[in-house]
Amino acid sequence: MFKRINPTFLLFIIFILYLIFTPFFSQAQFNFRGKLSINPNTSLTYNLCSNGIKDKYEENIDCGGNCMPCCQTKAFSLSKKFIKIDCKTTVSIQPKVDRPTLIPSSSITTSQYQCPEGKIRIQNNDGSYTCHTNTKTNQDLCKSCESGQAPDGYYCWDINGQKDVSHCASAYQAIHIVCSDNGNVSATELDCDDGFKCLGGFCRYDADEINNNSALPPGVTITYSNEPLDTSLPPVGDTDTAETTDTNSTTSPNPPEENEGCTDPDGDSTTEQTSVIGINPYTDELITLTDKCTTVQTVQEAICLTNEYIGAKIINCANDQHCENGHCIDEPPTQLPCEDPDESSTSTRTASHGLNPYTGFAERQTDYCENTETVIEAICSPEGNLSRVSIDCAADQHCNSGRCIDGPVPVIPCTDPDGASISTKTIARGSTQIGGMQTTRSDYCRDSNTVNEAICNADGFLKHISINCNDNEFCENGQCIEIQIELSCNCSEYNGVVIDSQCREHPNLCDGNTAIEYECSPRGEFQIKNKNRCPTSCHAGFCN
Repeated sequence: MFKRINPTFLLFIIFILYLIFTPFFSQAQFNFRGKLSINPNTSLTYNLCSNGIKDKYEENIDCGGNCMPCCQTKAFSLSKKFIKIDCKTTVSIQPKVDRPTLIPSSSITTSQYQCPEGKIRIQNNDGSYTCHTNTKTNQDLCKSCESGQAPDGYYCWDINGQKDVSHCASAYQAIHIVCSDNGNVSATELDCDDGFKCLGGFCRYDADEINNNSALPPGVTITYSNEPLDTSLPPVGDTDTAETTDTNSTTSPNPPEENEGCTDPDGDSTTEQTSVIGINPYTDELITLTDKCTTVQTVQEAICLTNEYIGAKIINCANDQHCENGHCIDEPPTQLPCEDPDESSTSTRTASHGLNPYTGFAERQTDYCENTETVIEAICSPEGNLSRVSIDCAADQHCNSGRCIDGPVPVIPCTDPDGASISTKTIARGSTQIGGMQTTRSDYCRDSNTVNEAICNADGFLKHISINCNDNEFCENGQCIEIQIELSCNCSEYNGVVIDSQCREHPNLCDGNTAIEYECSPRGEFQIKNKNRCPTSCHAGFCN
């Protein structure tokens, strides 16, 4: 009844189908509309452009350019919306160079190091990090915060072992993380004054205004940089000081085809400012790093890591020297005057400015309320440096907006406009459970996957809770946003199948008894190449 199919012919047909469809399903999955479908089992295999810099959304990975993949073929190009995807789960990369595992044994001085499993990392007052077994008491853990006085990167660990860090909610709003007496983490929002911006959770002189000396008190000038330490290149081995590298480097417009090696004119000397030329070990590009001051008494010295690769390390100037224009000079550092406008008065809220001895930076710190009973007063220490002190308000007073005012704490109902929704960013108002302080809390992103949502809890108090975004979302500007992935294509041909600019596939086909063959035009447009009327019949785009 049916004609028997030749097995050899059947194998030939299967082989042809394999050649046609394999290139499309080996790298990505497509839905019927030609869009790239991402699911937990999808692993993109595009090459990545590492750039040696920690870009947005990167965590322990160097994807390059905001996690934008480089395409393996000319057929596909991903839109910039791809940066919303978590690199760790959807992209597999092969690093261009081997990088050392930076695990310390005791005390460490750079945030690139990670503690061994079972230990936590606590930052010390000198800026170094120490690994501790997680058996410290609540008060011990909170001491690392120094009541909000700590410099950049200080952690607070609460009674559940959760950590938080002082940070910036925006360019002009600081979030101070402090520890309460019961071991919980508490956040205080501070608005920076005119002429200052938030860096590392503190309001500091605007870097641009520092260069113009317009934000400083009369008669005060600053000749050193207040930029945070860069950590884009790997640190050097054993030294007694913190090590880091510079991202503000100049890339050679025409890198040589052959590696010219690394040259360091001053050989790690801090007596003069020089520039070092070498290969960035993360990008294999020829770059130039220049010595610069990171604080009033520290130099970020550009060095050669090897005969080829470039790096940098932090070197302390001698006690009778200070750093100026990228090198140590034989003059003691000029004491930056410290000014406290209200002279430690708790009845006014002012901003004191001076030198923070922990960071070496000129800073402006504002009085704020630790709770309804206590003011954290920014003062000038007996040594003439910027400091803080905790002062209790009088019995018939309460703390409000960084000052003690008469009367009991007013009762303000807690309001949360978005009802704990993670899809919108709002500001909740009310009082905190610890201390009863009247304040506001904004929704903000803890990381690319988590919202710290300001809510009113069951008892009517204001607090932040961490909520993870859905699998198809990422956190941006205090809200979870749906990931949008678009795939655009250049017109390309693969084994008889043409892909048009909208990523639609066009294999050869039959229109009745006519075989139709497609191609890409010289202008990259999809078009019909041939129409052949078959003498007998047409099958799968070919005449029989």
